[in-house]
Amino acid sequence: MVKPELADTRPIFLIHHPDLINELDLRGKGREKSGLFYFTFNELTNCIDKIAKEGRKWTPSRAGPHGLPETGGQTAQRPDPLPPDQELTPA
Repeated sequence: MVKPELADTRPIFLIHHPDLINELDLRGKGREKSGLFYFTFNELTNCIDKIAKEGRKWTPSRAGPHGLPETGGQTAQRPDPLPPDQELTPA
């Protein structure tokens, strides 16, 4: 049987970046396990508007290389695929 009220109390949302925890006013909340912090939906309800507002800021026009969002001067890197005319050959 589904129990949404119980599901809202389970700590399943992982936030490990300390700046984000501070930004969302979550310091002292959540459950710590092996240095990672897990939060319940109920703990996040007070910051849903802030999360949605920040999420709307990331549009394709603000994306960095490869369509990934820029992160404070650092961009997630991934290797570029080989051009279609270049083949892999055994060494």
